[in-house]
Amino acid sequence: MNRTFWLMIIFLTHWRIAMAQTSEFDSLYRMLDQPLGDSVKGYVLDELSYVWFYSNLDSSLTYAKKSLQTFESLDLEKGIAQAYTSIAVAYHYKNNWDSAEANYQKAKSFKEAIGDEVGIAGSLNNLGVLYMDKGDLEAAANQFLTSLKLKENLGDSAGMASGNANLGLILRKQGNHEGALSYYSKALRILLQLNSKKSLPTIYLNIGSLYNYKLDYDSGLYYNRKTLDIARELNSVRYIGESYVNLSNSFLGLEALDSGIYYIDEAVEIFRSNADTVNLCKALIAASSIRFENREYKSALDAALEVKKLNKERNPDLEVDYYFSLAKSYEGLGQMDEAYESLLSAYSAKDSLLNKSLNETIANLTAQYESEKKERQILALERDKIETDLNLAQSNNQKNVLLLASALILGVSILIYRLYRVKVKSEGQIAKSLAEKETLLKEIHHRVKNNLQVVSSLLSMQSRFIKDEEALGAVNEGQSRVQSMALIHQKLYMENNLSGVKAKEYIEDLTEILKESYQTGIDVDFEYVVDDLTIDVDTIIPIGLILNELICNALKHAFTPGSKGIVSIKLQEKNEELVLEVSDNGIGSNGETSSESFGIVLIESLASKLKARLEVIADHGTSTVLHITKYKLA
Repeated sequence: MNRTFWLMIIFLTHWRIAMAQTSEFDSLYRMLDQPLGDSVKGYVLDELSYVWFYSNLDSSLTYAKKSLQTFESLDLEKGIAQAYTSIAVAYHYKNNWDSAEANYQKAKSFKEAIGDEVGIAGSLNNLGVLYMDKGDLEAAANQFLTSLKLKENLGDSAGMASGNANLGLILRKQGNHEGALSYYSKALRILLQLNSKKSLPTIYLNIGSLYNYKLDYDSGLYYNRKTLDIARELNSVRYIGESYVNLSNSFLGLEALDSGIYYIDEAVEIFRSNADTVNLCKALIAASSIRFENREYKSALDAALEVKKLNKERNPDLEVDYYFSLAKSYEGLGQMDEAYESLLSAYSAKDSLLNKSLNETIANLTAQYESEKKERQILALERDKIETDLNLAQSNNQKNVLLLASALILGVSILIYRLYRVKVKSEGQIAKSLAEKETLLKEIHHRVKNNLQVVSSLLSMQSRFIKDEEALGAVNEGQSRVQSMALIHQKLYMENNLSGVKAKEYIEDLTEILKESYQTGIDVDFEYVVDDLTIDVDTIIPIGLILNELICNALKHAFTPGSKGIVSIKLQEKNEELVLEVSDNGIGSNGETSSESFGIVLIESLASKLKARLEVIADHGTSTVLHITKYKLA
């Protein structure tokens, strides 16, 4: 009798026993052999589904369906809702999205019928994760925010942690890394306060993955190792596999390829044996990337092709990743036609994903949630003030005066609140209009950068088939010019200022790209004297092209083998002029440079556009100076 009562308490409140997995399986199977009530048996079957979820999805689905049959025979709505949730989660990770959504919706309907608000919030959260995996970020954000509001009203701290983590995921998918880290940190603080160890791996996984995206691989390695430690302590096969994938990506970024290959091979084996399609695809993408870097092009191609075959639901994130992986693998194998087609498909999928992201809509939804939260706090403060005034008045036997004062306070508060709402609405409309224009400009710059990148990639592919040295040089020069313009548009959509580019950052990035492109074997250092200027896009583009020509010329012709090269770049505003100077300590101009070469013609044409006076000085090297009079700062 005591044992049966203990079982009911455990399973009716959904407590999860923290024991080693093997002993937990044995314990649950022994329970099924006991003379339990049917409802308790249903919860034991559901618990088996939960435990199997972390090691074998097929077994998890089998026990979830058995649990559903038991609860349906009893017409126990709470148990039916729980069983539908377990079935949906198994289908979700098997990449069967239609079945997952149908079962999530059924679970939600039963929870609504019995008024289970905590369960409803959980179903909304599950649907949000599903929509996010499908690439419908607007629908996902709606589900997450509705769930988070409900959890706040219920005081559900663990649920609030989950909601904040999921909003962080959406922001990370949009490239808003700082916003994502803010939401992840909120979730982590809550879980640490609750001492909820079983939920920590998810947060640490997300933070580790975020640092990998930010190219901060040391921090990523730290959090991914924390994930692995907790996953092993919990004996969770799924978390162990996911931490292996993240660790592999960290080691890839740190160029420790042997360690990265070890971890990704382990992860692939875990997810393949568990029939976990979603995580298997992610692991294979990582495997393709690291095999490519290790020059195992055939293995990289095989991994990417397997993802393409498994991605039956056409997960948009995976589609972008495997097309890029295919393009790189084909290029490594010398199959340039296939590489080109895959590259075009990757950019097409990426543009489609950007369109689906609906950055502005999601930003508005998040802002609306924060605004409503502040309004509730304001109203709560007003209510507290009125209550305090009432208590003070009653203690001084001034009931009538108090009622009048309270009415006045309430009336003034309502008036102030209405005026505040009018002001907020007006400011919101203005902000929305500005945000729409800003989003459009960012999208334009992003697409221009993508198109220029495609052109650069095509030129790079074409150069592999050119045998004539002069023609090859011309194609490479064309590619560097395209890269100089693409870099400008990249900085425009990544910065807050959409009309201008920070000159110093742009010049330093451009020189690094060109230095890497022209690896002549000669040691060349760059020196910079650049004012803190933000230059308008119409001015920085011709300046960038001029710099490209002058720097390329110096890298190719100025220095002899064994010499120590120095290229100095100055850009300063003096006496209402922009003075651009590029000089080197090389062999100097020999006077044979053709004034009709394309590079010289291009520089002179661009200088004319900027109304610039051009000087070339050959003294202990070559120095080219432009005095620009037609320019605009942003």
